[in-house]
Amino acid sequence: MHTSQTARARPLTPAITLSLGIIVSLFIASVVWQILYEGYLSPLWEPLRFLCSLLASLGSAASIFWLGLRTVQVGYDGIVLILGSPQLRLASGNHWVLPLFCKVLELPSSTNPQILTIPGEKIDAQDGIPIWFGVVEDGGGENTLKYRIVHPYRFLEVSDPLGQIADAYLQGARLFFGQFSQAAGIRNERNLFIEFLALEKGADHAAFARKLEAADFPDSDGVTKPMFSPDGRQAILAEAGNFVSILARLGVQVQLQTPSVREDPSIVAANAKVEASEAEARAAQAKQASILAMQKGMKEAAVNANTAAHLAAAVHGIPGVTSNQSNFVIDLSGVDPETVKTLAPIAAAMTRMLLPNQSTQPNEGGGTHARRKRRSNRSGAQAAGK
Repeated sequence: MHTSQTARARPLTPAITLSLGIIVSLFIASVVWQILYEGYLSPLWEPLRFLCSLLASLGSAASIFWLGLRTVQVGYDGIVLILGSPQLRLASGNHWVLPLFCKVLELPSSTNPQILTIPGEKIDAQDGIPIWFGVVEDGGGENTLKYRIVHPYRFLEVSDPLGQIADAYLQGARLFFGQFSQAAGIRNERNLFIEFLALEKGADHAAFARKLEAADFPDSDGVTKPMFSPDGRQAILAEAGNFVSILARLGVQVQLQTPSVREDPSIVAANAKVEASEAEARAAQAKQASILAMQKGMKEAAVNANTAAHLAAAVHGIPGVTSNQSNFVIDLSGVDPETVKTLAPIAAAMTRMLLPNQSTQPNEGGGTHARRKRRSNRSGAQAAGK
């Protein structure tokens, strides 16, 4: 395992490696010259021996230099593997390495963060209801990690480092969210998961333990319940620091953010329907109670016209109901049609109790009193005609 000091040493620049390539190429050329000119080709005619040796020397030098050229992209480090082991780090640009013996791998530099997508998973809470962690179906969002490779040699010395990071992240999620007493608690708390992953091995976790103990949520009946049982808190604390340790072993740093996690959408939809039905039932009960109260009040106030008129006018929670106390006319023109159907018989019954000789149909314009006046006018007109 390489030390941190070696891994973080300044990378070699293109000028250094290209100069080394030129030197090595010239050395190879001189060796070829000596072998051919002074050895194998010595029996040949001198001009021919010189020309053949020169061409062979230049060709070998050019071939060695050309075969060793490598390009490292901007924002990446070139890691030189010598016989399969990472030994050198190259800055971005054109470089030369010894061909056949060296291989260059490109890794994002520490200043070039990358995004790792975490697979989604459904994690059962203690009540058996799944928590959707990074599941994209039904409008969900995926979980991602922004990571930086700060120790490239460590990163290359393990098998599938990105897969190990994703597995460690998911393992932490399974442990943490799997200890929720109820899946509904996810509405209240998800940031504690980030704090859990950021804990370091061997550090004091007392403050985090207090947060776990204080975490709670209201259940469907509005009763506050603890988010984690004592055993659940103990299980979480026992694994604190594992994620950071794995990252250090891999030579990676990550930027944690609030995860995409939610309840099972089908459970949420079912609960919403139940709540809507309960709300409708409560509204119907309140309306029935209001009607019964009006009927009772009108019976009790039959001898008191002023009280009865106010009862009809002050219909609970229904705007647009007015009264003309001088003539005891009930105007329902400003009320919605469904409410009119309910209130019209009540208004008619009230009118019969108060004014038994009058019409009992609620009106849209001048009310019962106006129609009585119109009928009186028509009777007068008929008498005059006779």
